[in-house]
Order: sequence, then C-alpha cells, then structure tokens
Amino acid sequence: MSLPWFPPFGQIINLFGIMCEQPQQTTTTTTRAQTTQPSQPTEWPRKRPDAKQNDIDCFGSGRKMSNVRLRNGIDSFCRNIGSEAGVLARGLDGKATGELLGGYKRESIKPFSGGEEISFSFEVLAGCAWTFDLDECTRYFKTPVDSCNCGGENDKQGGYGENNCLKWKTDPNRS
Repeated sequence: MSLPWFPPFGQIINLFGIMCEQPQQTTTTTTRAQTTQPSQPTEWPRKRPDAKQNDIDCFGSGRKMSNVRLRNGIDSFCRNIGSEAGVLARGLDGKATGELLGGYKRESIKPFSGGEEISFSFEVLAGCAWTFDLDECTRYFKTPVDSCNCGGENDKQGGYGENNCLKWKTDPNRS
C-alpha cells in the first residue's frame, strides 16, 4: 500500500540507490564551515538534479562510525545548507525551500565527542540549480551511508555521490 503523500518504498530505492536498514536519529552538533557562492549567474534554463543518474562510490576503508552519528551529522549539515538557501534553520519541516545555483559549494567538519568527526561537502555544478528540501538533502547524504557497508547498522565508512547537477561526500574521520 502506498500513502498519497509518500512514494512507494521501491521508488525511493530506485531514485537513491540500494539502501540498508535505517535506524532512528536524535541529536545535532556544532559546525566549522567554509562556504563559497557563485560568482556569475548562468544562462537560463538551468538543469535540475536527476536522482536517476546518482552514482555512489563507497570508501570501503578508513574510519568506521555508527549510523546514528552519521545521521545526526547529516541532519545538522543539511540544516546549515537550508539556512544558506534562505530557509530559516528553526522549524524546518522538509517543505521549506530555497534555490542554490551552480557554483555553490559548502564544506564542513562536524566534530563529535570521543575524537570523531565527519567531513561533508556539497556542490551544485555549473549550469544547474537545486531547490533546497531538507528531506531530499538528507537522502542524498545518506546514500553513501545506507548503500555502503551493508553488513550491519554500524561501522559505516561513508563515500561520495554525484549526478548530473550535484556532488556530495560523507566522510567519517578521527579528529
């Protein structure tokens, strides 16, 4: 059965890749960020991201981290992108939107206790535009978490993804 406001699970998998089982998330963290804005507008019409073109690459080695920590970092990073897209960080419900143009790039490191941190990057490619949506943002960043290291819920090593308009990376590290 499919609810009218939520696509069937199979369509989500087709759009965002193979996914492992998904646990609950709870908290957010602080941010050290670097941001650049586009220097020149691009001619219209701009291309839009096509999730059917998503290509995910898993790191397969390096620091392993719990799924919950990765999800918390992803949520925090996506809310920061939402703030820069002209959407207030408070009360984001997945329906608030703002447009990011080609040339937008954000990199950030989210520190956690225990000497762990996650390095994130997100880029809108030249000639493209992406309308921010919190749910969509978190789905993009969870693809390398949920599609890689599928032997269990934890010990995730992250990876990176791209499609015709976007590039993103989720990389757990030791600080």
